[in-house]
Amino acid sequence: MKNRARNLIESLGLSPHPEGGYYKEIYRSESTVHSSVAKATRNALTDIYFLLFLKNFPRSVICFN
Repeated sequence: MKNRARNLIESLGLSPHPEGGYYKEIYRSESTVHSSVAKATRNALTDIYFLLFLKNFPRSVICFN
C-alpha cells in the first residue's frame, strides 16, 4: 500500500470494507423514506467515503458518494 493511501486511511478514519477497500460513513440524514424494494424504512441520504484499490492501475482512488 502506498504512503498516500495509508495517509488517507489514517487521516479520514477509514475502516476495511468487507468487499475490499476502505470506507467511512460521514453523514446519515434524520429524514427517512420507505423502500418498496427493500420493504423497509431507510434514511433518505447517507454520505460515505470509499477508498478503492484498482488492479492494474498504478494509483488508488477515493470516491465521495
